[in-house]
Amino acid sequence: MTKHIVLARSSKGQTAAKVDEFAYILLAGVILIAIVMFASSTAVKENPVIVLPTDVFVPVQRGTAAEFNFTLEGNATMVTLEATGDGKDWINFNKNNFNVVKQTTVKVKVIVPSSVTAGLYYSTIVVSSSGGNKTLEARIDVTNDPIDIAKNVDLGDFSVSYTVGTDVLTSKKDVEAYNGIFGGSDVNLVHESMSDEKYAIVKSGFVSLLIEDTNGAGDLIVELNSKEIFKGKQSIGELVIPLNKSQIQKANGVKIKSGGPGWMFWTTNSFKIKSAKFAVNYQSTPSVDKQFKLESKEVEKFRFGKISFMVDRYTKSNDLIIKINDRNIFRDVPYGVVEVPFDNVPLNVGWNIIKFTLDKEAEYDLTNVILTIVYAQ
Repeated sequence: MTKHIVLARSSKGQTAAKVDEFAYILLAGVILIAIVMFASSTAVKENPVIVLPTDVFVPVQRGTAAEFNFTLEGNATMVTLEATGDGKDWINFNKNNFNVVKQTTVKVKVIVPSSVTAGLYYSTIVVSSSGGNKTLEARIDVTNDPIDIAKNVDLGDFSVSYTVGTDVLTSKKDVEAYNGIFGGSDVNLVHESMSDEKYAIVKSGFVSLLIEDTNGAGDLIVELNSKEIFKGKQSIGELVIPLNKSQIQKANGVKIKSGGPGWMFWTTNSFKIKSAKFAVNYQSTPSVDKQFKLESKEVEKFRFGKISFMVDRYTKSNDLIIKINDRNIFRDVPYGVVEVPFDNVPLNVGWNIIKFTLDKEAEYDLTNVILTIVYAQ
């Protein structure tokens, strides 16, 4: 009887253990589902890419082909391209089903059959990604006659900046330089180092001393990097010692000394200085030059041109100036996507120069800068 009771209790314990094991498995499953759902809900959603430009005009003669490019900016995975509309069968892409990391350029070739009737045809390029869809409208102008040829020159991405100012690198207040029979004291201004970027744009500098009091018993001596830059009598007031770029190093030390009292050996030559400063004047190069080369037929049959770009960032609303071979073609404050047309400019066979410049403090970051030259066949 006793043995029977023990077996019964053992069976009940096994059943309870199995129930507990099932509960743990069920709880683990619920936690796993919760983690998956949380991860899915917090996944970073992609944004649609930016398409530049958003519309193009494509002139093309029947039975020939034309090409153009567009740029995708942003970050997206599995980007697909599809052409719709009148000329969908004529449009071919150099890539499809790809990822975009910051920026990608797509080349498009439009092949128009000779059987097509001349006229204006409208197509849409749909750019799809998990972040959504964007479109580019293409107007294809099919003509019977030979058309103008467009030559595109990629000028890249770059910044145009103009920075000007003065930096006080080191200073002291209420100090004294003196020298006498019982000893003396110098004033030292030490600047450890300038950055490579700042040192590169240094144009000049100065040491400025505001003399509060002196007995005029001897000379005031000022040294920069162990080289004498001033020696002479100095009365109360301001002394400014100009410096050129060659005298200034990345790290600098200024020593202000009092010369000896000379024959008046019993006295002390003293200069009480209200303020002492070592400063540099800086100015960045305010222009970026880009070269492009033209053949004789491109110059002789030139029709018009344009420069297109996108302003990614700017610091101040001062004019950006664009010149081609020193002829102004643009002076304004650009925002967003910009197109600058031009026609009446001097062009050279061989090398030509586009200058992007500023005449006031500002900085512009320009991306996808493209020069287009259109000339007749």
